[in-house]
Amino acid sequence: MDSPDIHDTRAATIAAPVVILLFPCINLLVHHQYDLLSLESFFLFSLAAGLGCLIGVVALTYWAVQALCLSFLSSFVLVLQLNTEIQGTLVIFVCLLVLCLIFRRVSASLIIVFFGAMTLTGMLRGSENLQENADVRPLDSELPIYIHLIFDAHIGLEGIPTDIPGGTEAKDALSSFLDERGFTSYPKAYSRYISTANSISNLFNFTSDPSNYFRDRITRMSTIHRLEKPKYFEVLRNYGYALRILHPQYIDYCSANSDWVSSCSGYPNYNLLSLQNSPASVGYKVKMMLQVMLDQSFMVGKLYFENAEILGLPELEAAKTPGVNDTVIDSLLLDIEQHPAGYAFVVHLLTPHSPYVYDENCNHRHERSPADARGSDPMQIVQDLANNTVGIASGNNSDESRARRYQNYFDQMACTRKWFDQILATLEKSGVADQAVIVAHSDHGSGVSRTTPLSIFNRNVVPQDIIDHYSSFFATRGVERDGSEGQFLALEHILAKVVRKALSADVSPLNTSNFIYMERGDETQVLDRYDVRDFLQLEASLSQQ
Repeated sequence: MDSPDIHDTRAATIAAPVVILLFPCINLLVHHQYDLLSLESFFLFSLAAGLGCLIGVVALTYWAVQALCLSFLSSFVLVLQLNTEIQGTLVIFVCLLVLCLIFRRVSASLIIVFFGAMTLTGMLRGSENLQENADVRPLDSELPIYIHLIFDAHIGLEGIPTDIPGGTEAKDALSSFLDERGFTSYPKAYSRYISTANSISNLFNFTSDPSNYFRDRITRMSTIHRLEKPKYFEVLRNYGYALRILHPQYIDYCSANSDWVSSCSGYPNYNLLSLQNSPASVGYKVKMMLQVMLDQSFMVGKLYFENAEILGLPELEAAKTPGVNDTVIDSLLLDIEQHPAGYAFVVHLLTPHSPYVYDENCNHRHERSPADARGSDPMQIVQDLANNTVGIASGNNSDESRARRYQNYFDQMACTRKWFDQILATLEKSGVADQAVIVAHSDHGSGVSRTTPLSIFNRNVVPQDIIDHYSSFFATRGVERDGSEGQFLALEHILAKVVRKALSADVSPLNTSNFIYMERGDETQVLDRYDVRDFLQLEASLSQQ
């Protein structure tokens, strides 16, 4: 007859893998502020528990198998959370294996205590998205509210392709929206870069640096760039503002600028919360949870991408969930309402950035199929996303796929205007709209092109590809006009004008000539400078190179 301690050891051996696998699932949903009591959460937990029990039963076969199972599973889960490279992963695995062999009779119990404590700590701490620097106050609490909005991948007015069905309507709708709400628009604004990190870092320092900050992989845990004391933030603070920032997590706007920042709030790049109230099936939502969990690890994501084609694995890029949703917008609106004066809001919204799963009313739906690009198919989110029909704006489209993706992009532009209008309505409600200074722009163009313009020597690159990637949105309200609005201007040139007019700061861009940078697409991390004249002269400009 087995002794009670043997039964306890067996129970711990089966329970340990369950606790290990439940930890990243709970941590993921807490991080995304997802409802832990939802049906899809229950299925995710059941899947983790079932797999854990199966591994636990296997671990009962022999003590060495137990040590191997527990150490491997623990190291894998820790890698998902710590985002280590392969060398660090091997070190973690070897250390855990040695510990499991040394403390083999109690190793399962120790692991249960460790991962159980980490799970409980994460639940009590809640989402890590919000950071506060509450001691920073406005130097002048009577200053009118200042709203700076970055609409990621929003193409400029003149860049909207009107040869695609719906393009003329999209251009007219945006133009009317801005005119009716008193905005001054810069229809020929352009970015010098096609990567966000390069664009934002140079824009906020009024520079045009050819250094390439961009990295290939962007995951939930990887910050590809940190803004280090940008000149723009310094100007805002010196004028008297305290900064309140909302940003996607792949760019760190705040940690190096804590002296100027009153509040900093980040949201996941791949935000599961955008699915919570969508009509997607439970199975699809669980699949997205698992994919986002895997994609948060650089090493796991890299291995997946390297072997996806060989093993016939589904494309994870097609499974991105939008970073911005109604919850993110609602929290921003509340923050604006509670801070109507003395604060400058810097808000980076991942919209109308891909994936294009929002309709014009910001409802989550599938992307139109090529066969019915302007139709009204019933919702088929599971099938469409599983079949890789989400528009990933990375160039290399056919004429048909470019048109289809742009039509979905136009819907997401309309969704962006809806959220923009809610911000304006909040200012009206707070009685500060007439005095507010509003600056709204993008970091680069849509990127929905036939070919990504990485080099001028690529004969497949046509002027429209350059327009798709570099034409950028820019509009202001509450800033004095100077007559340059119809000119062909780089983003940092326009922002410098805004700063001089609205903040009385003597700021000038380092270079006002018209040129863009092209990424070579190689390992040199160098950008090639390419002179441009005007959207209408791109054909001639290209032919002269």
